[in-house]
Amino acid sequence: MKPDFFIEKLVKSDWNQLAQIYSDLSLIHKVFFNWNLKSALDEFEISESFILKNNSVIQSFVTFRIYPDRIEIMAIGTRPNSSRLGYASSLLAEVMTFAAERSAPVWLEVHENNLQAIRFYVKNHFSIMNQRKSYYADGGTALIMRS
Repeated sequence: MKPDFFIEKLVKSDWNQLAQIYSDLSLIHKVFFNWNLKSALDEFEISESFILKNNSVIQSFVTFRIYPDRIEIMAIGTRPNSSRLGYASSLLAEVMTFAAERSAPVWLEVHENNLQAIRFYVKNHFSIMNQRKSYYADGGTALIMRS
């Protein structure tokens, strides 16, 4: 990772910038990433996020919830013009460290047809543990993955 990039916890002053990224990704990946501005802002109220920034501009993020028995990733994404630079992997590693400090596994759900995301998670040591049939609006199955 370039030294001018850094990872930090999301703070309220960055909420609108991150919510706009959520919304932009929803336009590109309608089936796999269906957040709007309001749902993103609502999620920030109950979740934690790590963000990767360059010159105060968020390039990538991971949003997760903390439960007594696990960490659950709610969303992970990168600006389209910053994809494939390792940012999401760096953020996922940050979540894994956070979870390890709490002796908690990391869980997530991913659409069965989101092959790019599934490959990403497998590459980052996640395994499919279960599934939820007809979970998504398009009738797709959610694969439940765990680190």
